[in-house]
Amino acid sequence: MQTYLALDIGGTHLRAACFEQTGIIPLAQIKTRTPTTQEDPLSVLLPLLAGLIPPGSQPAGIALAIPGLVDQPNQRVGSAVNLPGWESVPLGAALQARFNCPVQIENDARLACLGEARYGAGQGCLDLIYLTIGTGIAAGILSQGVLLRGSRGMGSEAGHIVLDPDGPLCGCGQRGHLEALASGPAIAR
Repeated sequence: MQTYLALDIGGTHLRAACFEQTGIIPLAQIKTRTPTTQEDPLSVLLPLLAGLIPPGSQPAGIALAIPGLVDQPNQRVGSAVNLPGWESVPLGAALQARFNCPVQIENDARLACLGEARYGAGQGCLDLIYLTIGTGIAAGILSQGVLLRGSRGMGSEAGHIVLDPDGPLCGCGQRGHLEALASGPAIAR
């Protein structure tokens, strides 16, 4: 049986699931805390994903959603402000080597936008903006059916729009970003 693995790495939780080729109901799934700076992300992810694969099955592909910048050509986490310790993690190469299948890494808000366009309220829409508000704030933008990434992968980084240059410090080190003013932790503060 061919299966596919999906992994959503969030600022607080990590969710992973295994699916049949045409299925949308997971065969297996897990939710756990996102590894901290004291843990090697790969030492957590590799056994977690391996444990989701049914006996006798081989993954045909793996998709990862990351809350931050993705180095698309190298399939690495570029920078993830809300995931300390995840900068420059070579996820694509490590997962390809371990599971011998194609791996695709993308920004989580962009993948959520694609999911909404395919399965949610955005079905049939060629133009769609999807906003996520949680540990951070991000957006996914679909224009004429094409996911916008921008020239450096920052085409939809809505959380880092400056609203108040003298405002609170953002996790990225700059002041007054939308994320520093209106994310979940910012609202709680």
